[in-house]
Amino acid sequence: MEPEQTHQGESLLVACLLTFAAGLLDIYTYMLRGRVFANAITGNVVLLGMNLSDGEWLNCGKYLFAIFAYGAGILTANLIQERAHPPWGLSWKQVVLFWEIVVLLPVAFIPSGDWNLLVNGMISFICAMQVRTFRHVHGLPFVSTTCTGNLRKGTNALFSGLYHHDLDEIKKAHHYYLVILCFVFGAVIGGFLFGDVSAYTVFIIPAVFCVVLRIISVEKRLRRK
Repeated sequence: MEPEQTHQGESLLVACLLTFAAGLLDIYTYMLRGRVFANAITGNVVLLGMNLSDGEWLNCGKYLFAIFAYGAGILTANLIQERAHPPWGLSWKQVVLFWEIVVLLPVAFIPSGDWNLLVNGMISFICAMQVRTFRHVHGLPFVSTTCTGNLRKGTNALFSGLYHHDLDEIKKAHHYYLVILCFVFGAVIGGFLFGDVSAYTVFIIPAVFCVVLRIISVEKRLRRK
């Protein structure tokens, strides 16, 4: 892989936009698509276990489908990285973003109810692709669709910075906490939009991905200068 492409999409702005979109997606699937957390697997595994223990066999299918879709997203992102030969000077990360947009665009037109299983699977699929593809912010490992790991890393960095008077560690903590705030902000905005406005506001999310595509293109041009 080209060294130039390895660090594309690692800016703090990209990380914040991706986590903001993830917060929106989590609220969307929970409020409008059957109370499923499509961004991550842990919640779905817990809900799967709860339904198994209650003998709610029919409810288990939607959680299993989301789990398998997430795994398929990871596999697809790996395949794109290894095999894709993007045209027009695009990077494999931009190809992943393009497919995230393509998969998300029809979601608003799919009726709620019986089709929730399909929609949650689609969203789990693209979230997994995003997690696999965008793994660093300014060289620091992070997750763009959940907060647990980011909170742990940010708090460790904060402690190290305060205890050892290390400004670099404080800066790392700032990165992680800002990313977490963007996720929370996305969830808050999503709670308002999907609760009181319209389900079609889900189009905001592919619009955010388009902005990220543009930012990566600009970053590439700046590195060539």
